[in-house]
Amino acid sequence: MELAEPEPEPEPELLHNSHSNPSHSTL
Repeated sequence: MELAEPEPEPEPELLHNSHSNPSHSTL
């Protein structure tokens, strides 16, 4: 059943990184 429902946030860091490092997003 664990495989059926993965983490609630698949990419929480991605959103945080974008806000923290806008310059990196361009790269």
